[in-house]
Order: sequence, then structure tokens, then C-alpha cells
Amino acid sequence: EKDKEQRDRICSEDEDDDDKGGKRIMGPRKKFQWNDEIRDLLCQGVKMKLDGYDVEKNKAQSMEDCVKTFLDAEVKPLWPKGWMQARTLFKESRKVHSHLTSIP
Repeated sequence: EKDKEQRDRICSEDEDDDDKGGKRIMGPRKKFQWNDEIRDLLCQGVKMKLDGYDVEKNKAQSMEDCVKTFLDAEVKPLWPKGWMQARTLFKESRKVHSHLTSIP
């Protein structure tokens, strides 16, 4: 009975499973496999966002913050929960934004 309960917790797909105050058991780390086609599509999306960026309209937000916000709010949700981080998207798309953001 105890083994079954532990196995159920390990195999649980619900990442917010904090029942009974015990330690949360994490499965293997999810790592997305990038390829050139997907990287190019990401860069195209970021480039379109940058082309529509209005400096006068967005004085309060830097170009870097604009890119990070776009990636986190609009691109990251395209992956299942836990499979992608905004910082990874930022890094993978830097060839189109590095000349405008402070991070090369």
C-alpha cells in the first residue's frame, strides 16, 4: 500500500502536488530539444515583435524588458508547463535582439 502511494506521487503529472506537507517529488528534468527550424521560427516571431516596437509609446519599458515580457507572456505558453523558461527563449533568440538589448 505504501509503495503504491509513493509510486503514485512520483508518477503524478500534477506539478503542484504538495499533499500532506511532504517533500515534493520531482520527475526527470524536462529538456526541450531545439533544432534550427524551431529556433528560426522563434527568431521570426521576436523580429516581428521588435519591428512593431514603438520607442515613443514605450518609454517606460526598455527594449530588453519588452522582449522578455513578450517571450514570457506570449511565446512560453506554447510549450507544456515546465518545458520552457523565458530566459531560454531569450537566449535562443538573441541573434535578432542582441543589437537592441544589453545582453549580447
